[in-house]
Parts: sequence; C-alpha cells; structure tokens
Amino acid sequence: MADQAPDGIVIIDSEGVIRYWNRGTERIFGFPAADVAGRSLDVIIPERHRKRHREGFDAAMERGSSTAA
Repeated sequence: MADQAPDGIVIIDSEGVIRYWNRGTERIFGFPAADVAGRSLDVIIPERHRKRHREGFDAAMERGSSTAA
C-alpha cells in the first residue's frame, strides 16, 4: 500500500540513512528509490540547512522523540 501512496513516504534509520523511499517520494524529489537507498537523508536537505538538520536529528535520536516533551 505504501508503494502506491501518492504521498511521499520515507523511512530512515537512526543514522539518517534512507531505508525506504516510495513512488510518491520519487515524484516529489525526482530521485528513483534505487538511487537513494542506503544514502544519507542529506540528499534532499539543502546544503545550507544540513548542519541545523543534523543537530535537530541527533537531538531527537537522543531524546527518543522528534518533539521536545
């Protein structure tokens, strides 16, 4: 079902490595799943935002949540 969803669905692991990338995500970002599988999520994060994204990502992994409680 996720493969056919029109919405983009991306699954990354705790290191920020892309583990799943559906057709909706291919349509949105223009990269086939085969080209991004095993790569860092940075592939879709603009260079100027990568440091801030990495800091937020690391903090969320440390907390175990993407929102501050």
